Amino acid sequence: MHQSAKPVGKCYGCELNLGERCGVFEDPRATWQTHTVCPGYLNAELLAAYQESLAHKDAKVRKEKRRLVAKMRHAYAHHLGDRHVLMAARH
Repeated sequence: MHQSAKPVGKCYGCELNLGERCGVFEDPRATWQTHTVCPGYLNAELLAAYQESLAHKDAKVRKEKRRLVAKMRHAYAHHLGDRHVLMAARH
């Protein structure tokens, strides 16, 4: 039988519960079955680590997107009538 990765009812008050999945554990159902209490349930350390990883991930994605846009703008040929002008980086 297929086991769902969705958090179980016991995960209701946990801040790591993202609705469709758990922020830390791949299979919260198995975590609750092997432990009396989930190690991540209302755990401030795991929550802080999860939020910190999200902050770094978002920053990296935004930085890469800015680099790509800057690279594309630098190489984008603009048309001005019959002349083709290559955008140069401003200093």
